[in-house]
Amino acid sequence: MVERVTNMSLEAYQQQHIWGPLGVKSFSFFPRVKPDIMTKMTDMSDREGGVTMFGTAADPNGKIVHREGKEIWNSGAEQCAGGAGGYGAPLDYQKVLQSILADDGILLKTETVKEMFKPQLTDAAQATLMEILKLPEMNQALGGLPLGTKVDWGLGGMMTMEDAGSRRKGTMLWGGYPNLMWFIDRVGGMSGIYGSQLSPPGDQKTIELFLKWVEELYKKDIEPKL
Repeated sequence: MVERVTNMSLEAYQQQHIWGPLGVKSFSFFPRVKPDIMTKMTDMSDREGGVTMFGTAADPNGKIVHREGKEIWNSGAEQCAGGAGGYGAPLDYQKVLQSILADDGILLKTETVKEMFKPQLTDAAQATLMEILKLPEMNQALGGLPLGTKVDWGLGGMMTMEDAGSRRKGTMLWGGYPNLMWFIDRVGGMSGIYGSQLSPPGDQKTIELFLKWVEELYKKDIEPKL
């Protein structure tokens, strides 16, 4: 959609409107032709024991085995794979989260940020999402919220409609492969991204570590801003 409207490649559009303004040079859809990016990529690791029907680890205590070589999903792609084909440094991605949290105007206008954090689902759609998240495997793959947490969907990701641990009501979050999780809590004044190189996603021990890390972030006794 972006390419059709702008007549630019998604990579060029992101560089002009996202990465350039943030001073980020680590992101690309084609890392194999960017030696400076490839040299910073990590190898992958796998938790042994097979996977469930949801694609998560069947044995949460299985041995973690290092996998030689760098995994490039779209190594032969000639077009930008929006949504799943970008590569870059987690700390640089954090600059996106922080810019939105701070509402600094670099990426989005204030009115756009407000619209981004408005619940968008119909009652029926929200009920379906809540049913999906009753499955522990799916819940873990999407960020490990306390089971039963009421959620909705904003224009940028899933949103909590009640406090979830330290994260306040209205927090936007998402997670996925390979056990990457991010969040923006505008009320609590906190954002963060947790990155790993472990497959498959929704790793139980990773979720436990992620949640402990989040709790540590909030120990600074930050006052609500909204």
